Amino acid sequence: MKVKAVELSQEDMENIVCAAFEGGINYWCSSADGMHTQAEDYCPDGWAYSIHVNDECADDENKPATLDAESLQKGIMICLEKYPWHVDLSGDFDAENADVIVQCSVFGDLIYG
Repeated sequence: MKVKAVELSQEDMENIVCAAFEGGINYWCSSADGMHTQAEDYCPDGWAYSIHVNDECADDENKPATLDAESLQKGIMICLEKYPWHVDLSGDFDAENADVIVQCSVFGDLIYG
């Protein structure tokens, strides 16, 4: 099903990244280079994170994936097409929804959980 394009606001991106880093992706992500400690600092101008997968979850190459505004925008569109029940466009993103959105952003699909 083709979905209408959605543009994430700065606040949406911050909410998704915050929910992901504070519990949503911890079971498969070992670290995120460039991680900040306060929600309003998660997505400063030009933000990008290198997402590292836990050894138990990694494929043979285990290369870090990039999460940035562009990949997050692509990920939300993948979610809207494949997993629309994980996207609440009112801005209420919980850890599970953020996990799915980030996985779609960095892997192009839901891989874990």
